[in-house]
Amino acid sequence: MIATSLSTQSCPTGYCGQCGPCRREMREADRLMIPKVQAPIELSPTAREIMAEERKRTRPTRRPINKVANRRATTATPYVRPSRAKNTATPSPCTECGEMRGYKICGGRGHGYTLDAVGNLCTVCADKPKLTAQIAALEANPTRTKAEHNTLSRARIRLRRITRNGRPYHPEAPHGTSNAYASYQCRCDECRAYKTEQDSAARAKNR
Repeated sequence: MIATSLSTQSCPTGYCGQCGPCRREMREADRLMIPKVQAPIELSPTAREIMAEERKRTRPTRRPINKVANRRATTATPYVRPSRAKNTATPSPCTECGEMRGYKICGGRGHGYTLDAVGNLCTVCADKPKLTAQIAALEANPTRTKAEHNTLSRARIRLRRITRNGRPYHPEAPHGTSNAYASYQCRCDECRAYKTEQDSAARAKNR
C-alpha cells in the first residue's frame, strides 16, 4: 500500500529527511546557520584622532620648506642673448659675371651670415647650367604634362635673372609679392621684406 502523504509517515530516528518532522528539523537547522548582522562598531573620539593623524602622514608632501627657501635665495643667472655673428666671409666678385656677391642670413633669428654664392660663382651663375639642362630635357619631350609645362615656364623665367647688389634680381618680377619670391626667385630688398613680413605674420598666428 502506497502512502498518500509523506507527512503521515512515521520516522523512528527523525533523520530520514523524507517525513514531515525531519523536514521541519532541517528547516530549523538552516535558520540557525544563517549568521546575524552585527551592529557597526562605534569608535571613540580618541581613536578617530589617531586614525586621522595616520592618514595625514601617509599623504604625499611638498618639497621641504628649507629647500624652497634656499632655491629662492640663490641668485639667478642672468640670460645673455647671443649676439649676431659677424661677417666672417670676405666679399668677392663672381668669376663668371664679375658682380660682387652679397651676404645672406643663415640660421635661426639671423645669427649667421654667409655669402650668397656657390663656390666661386654667384647664385645666378651657379643656377644657369641646372636651368639650361632642365629646359633642354623638357623641350625634348613633345608630350609634356601640365606640371612639366609649368616647370618649363618657371625655368625659363628664372634663367633671365641677374645679380644686383649681391643678390639674385629679376627685372620682370612683380616685386613685393609671393609670386616674385617663389616663382621668379627674386631676392631684392622689396621681395625679401615681403617674405619676412609674411613669415612673421604666420608665426604670430600659430602662437
